[in-house]
Amino acid sequence: MANLYDEKILGTKQKIALAQKLRESGQDMLQGQMIGDRYVPASWTQHLAQGLKQGLGTYQEMKGEQELKNIEREKAQATARALNQMGMAAPEDVLKSAEVPAQSPSVFNRIGAFVTGEDQPKGVPAQPYQQVLVQNPNETQMMGGILDLAGSNPEMAAVAQAMQGQKWTRENAAALAKQALIEKNAAREDTQAFQAQQNELTRLQAKILQDNLIANRPQSQAPQGSIVEVIDPNDPTKLIKINSITREVYGTSGTEPKALIRQEKEQAKIDEQAKGQENFQSSLYNLRDEYKTLNSLGSIKTDQDSSIANALGVKLKTSTGQLLGTKTGTAISNIEQARKSIIQDIKNATGMSAGQLNSNFELQNMLATVTDPNSSYEAVQDQLNTLSQKFGTGEAIFPERLKLKQQANMVQGQAPVTTQPPALEANQAFKPTVSGW
Repeated sequence: MANLYDEKILGTKQKIALAQKLRESGQDMLQGQMIGDRYVPASWTQHLAQGLKQGLGTYQEMKGEQELKNIEREKAQATARALNQMGMAAPEDVLKSAEVPAQSPSVFNRIGAFVTGEDQPKGVPAQPYQQVLVQNPNETQMMGGILDLAGSNPEMAAVAQAMQGQKWTRENAAALAKQALIEKNAAREDTQAFQAQQNELTRLQAKILQDNLIANRPQSQAPQGSIVEVIDPNDPTKLIKINSITREVYGTSGTEPKALIRQEKEQAKIDEQAKGQENFQSSLYNLRDEYKTLNSLGSIKTDQDSSIANALGVKLKTSTGQLLGTKTGTAISNIEQARKSIIQDIKNATGMSAGQLNSNFELQNMLATVTDPNSSYEAVQDQLNTLSQKFGTGEAIFPERLKLKQQANMVQGQAPVTTQPPALEANQAFKPTVSGW
């Protein structure tokens, strides 16, 4: 996709090519002519014209090369400004092209200073481009930066727009998850309030029963009555033993029933594992974004196309792989550092120990694949989908890839791949489905 700067660069290169042809034509040797039986050499005016063509071509070529450098510098500066507006630092190669080069005094200025006896003029050193990054850019600034970047570097603008779209998607998902958590906590508070009301009602009913028994007690008989358990008015979490008639306290029955305490502990464990699954799912989405970045740059092996990495046949950690750009290096670093946090998320989601995780070879193979940038893009997609199904929320990380696998399984007569883990029964702790555990 061409832009205004690319058109200027193309036009300037054409001017340089014409100037080179003019200079080369001035270097041709002139030949004399035979007039009758006499040889007549080329005239001095012809030699002068050849010299003028050579000099004019050389001048126009130098002028075109300088103009080409100025256009490329303006393009790099426009790219850096657009990235800074989005709060992003420009790559080193762009900053190098954007800086003003050092300038030396011309020959005429030096000769003039020598003739007049003045000090020789000094050159001007190179001036690096100064970046001014916008802190916490809003949506308007981001869109403006992307539009400006499209005018100088359309390919980089497309990558920036895709990254921004992924960021907005993650922010919306985080907002929805936060709202769901708020609603869940509100429902739990309502349940606790209802239970407190029920306890108070039970206490009032016991008191009314006691009052009625006392009021209807025969006056001629000695106070009798049975021992009953009621809620302690001074501590609603405890039960006390009293006489149903005299209301005499005989002692403390104990805390709330053990079954209720056990149920609350199991519910807390389920909530903790659910939170671990959500964190693990978020880590899988982050890995997906890094691998998509490598794929968009052609920096990962794939069965679908002949990328740069496939053509070179080298690992991304080598110097050849690093030549693909700083975005590639950043994505590789993030992928390699993700293994530790993923293992911690799995421990939280399943409640398993480090020894159990290390002894599961199937899990270790999956982790080795998704944290190695030298794996093929298709293998990474399959393993991320499998990890989500076994340890996350079950939502497909790469839905398109999962659909292709399902179609292939149906053709081969296999059961389709599921996208959701089996439902858990009420108050049942999460149990991993990986074989060997």
